[in-house]
Amino acid sequence: MTKIIKCFHYVHEFVIFKIHDLKTKISLNQFLYFSAFLIGITIASLVIGLKWVLNFIQHFLFVEQHAESTILWIFLPMLGFLLTTFLVHKIFGKQGYKQGLSNILLAISQKKSNIPPIEIIAQLLTCGITIGLGGSLGIESPSVIAGSSLGTNYAQTYKIRQKNQTLLLCCGVAASISAAFFAPIAGVLFAIEIMTLEVSTSAFIYILIASASASLLNSIIFKDPLIFSVNPYEIFSYHDLGLFIFLGILCGYISIYYAKIFETTNSFFKKFQLSLFSKSLICGGFYAIILLLFPAFFGDGYHTIKSISNLDFENVFQFSFLKNELNSWILIMLMLALVLFKPIVAGLAIVGGGNGGNFAPSLFMGACLGCCMGLVINQFYVKPELISQMALLGMAGVLAGLYHAPLTALFLIIEISHGYQFIIPLMFVVAISYGISKFVEPYPIELKKYIQEGQIFGKDKIKNVLTNVSLMSILKKPNLVIYKEEVLEDIKNNIFQSHERVFPVLEKNKEIFGIIFLEDLTDSESSLAIQDLVQYDVPSILYHETAYKALTIFDNHDVRVISVIDLDKKFIGFVYKIDVLDEIRKNFSISQI
Repeated sequence: MTKIIKCFHYVHEFVIFKIHDLKTKISLNQFLYFSAFLIGITIASLVIGLKWVLNFIQHFLFVEQHAESTILWIFLPMLGFLLTTFLVHKIFGKQGYKQGLSNILLAISQKKSNIPPIEIIAQLLTCGITIGLGGSLGIESPSVIAGSSLGTNYAQTYKIRQKNQTLLLCCGVAASISAAFFAPIAGVLFAIEIMTLEVSTSAFIYILIASASASLLNSIIFKDPLIFSVNPYEIFSYHDLGLFIFLGILCGYISIYYAKIFETTNSFFKKFQLSLFSKSLICGGFYAIILLLFPAFFGDGYHTIKSISNLDFENVFQFSFLKNELNSWILIMLMLALVLFKPIVAGLAIVGGGNGGNFAPSLFMGACLGCCMGLVINQFYVKPELISQMALLGMAGVLAGLYHAPLTALFLIIEISHGYQFIIPLMFVVAISYGISKFVEPYPIELKKYIQEGQIFGKDKIKNVLTNVSLMSILKKPNLVIYKEEVLEDIKNNIFQSHERVFPVLEKNKEIFGIIFLEDLTDSESSLAIQDLVQYDVPSILYHETAYKALTIFDNHDVRVISVIDLDKKFIGFVYKIDVLDEIRKNFSISQI
């Protein structure tokens, strides 16, 4: 084992040396093109390996071991929660591991792009254990975090400047989605739309290269990458447009339902003072009970989506004791139950200590919702092809509503199904669902927590930037301080020699009394008292506030300087509007790549 580790170390050092050598021989743009390709191939290899492991585990459990002969498999998710909890809190947690896609969004909004390298292995390993042993989550969010970590640590290894670090981070994000779904366009759109990154055309090219590289490797390894099968000769009828619009409305409200129930499930367990492993056991117990009724919740759910696309409902409920009771209306009720229980089981998986994202659950929920609606319609208006069409549209609708990402949802569903002939109804469903969800719940599920805490402000990028700039970082302390009792004649020479334009006038206790501008002194009489020249309407701000709070004060009072004070109201220094605006300029340089 020691020899293997040493061999790996030598290979790693050799690769780093060769890339360093390459960087010195080519231009920065050429190096970034190469880096985007390398990141795309690398993260695709990791994600494809994870998908292969998950497929192997499920094949082993449900095909080779004949899971119908025993119900012990319903306790596997509990084992997954326990193992993941142990790894996260006993091993990876000490090395900077953080769970959730929102942490990546926070890093980008703060222009830090610092994702610990441990995330690359930790995310994929814990996600593989959780989902492989039955957790009802998706690999997409952990894959995105792993891709982000790979991109940003690659950039730091080769000393690439900050704005290009964020760019390579997003290359990793695009590649991870592209590899997970064989959807290169959706990968690019995800990186730009959900990661709220503004890039120029030249920066866009790097993300395209990373995403295309990942999809290329996926297509070489997997011969049938489609998740949802669509008859290529099947087209939609404009007579069904009213049904598609109604489905869009349902998707909008169901995505809101998912977010609310998922959040409620998480907050419910926070009320109890339970240890981490107790939560894993309790959530695993509830999970096992639900699996008895609905085995379709085992794993990420893509096998269920495939079965729905083929109208193979016996396979959906293959291991359920209700499988022999399937008639039309019972099937409808079971599909509706899958929709209603999905956010609960996803919430249990997260609370229990599992690692995964809401991407796959939203697709699962949308497919079941659309299928349910199609089955109901088919009872009165015989058109079986409408069932799979509705399921396809439902996937796009719920994803768009939950993540507030209409373009990502639209192109992802087209790419994973090759259902280009349904682009018109897809556009209707996605637009309606997104509009309803955005109106009722202004923030997407991954951003809501940090928005409510005031760390991220959604699409308000100026607010994002300035909230993470402290006043003390742009504070200017004047060299000359004036007290209001002084006479101008005594200090006028000191004022002109100070090379400053604004001077604080203080009380004896060092509280701010007002300010004097240099231009007001040039023509004044030397015998005047200081208070005769003071401007009193000087707004103040506490030192621990942010630059965004200062910008608000500048706009409300129409001033160009404000005084900074401590908790005892004593003067510390000045903040100038020009410095706040300069922070905006510097932090938006990524859009000028």
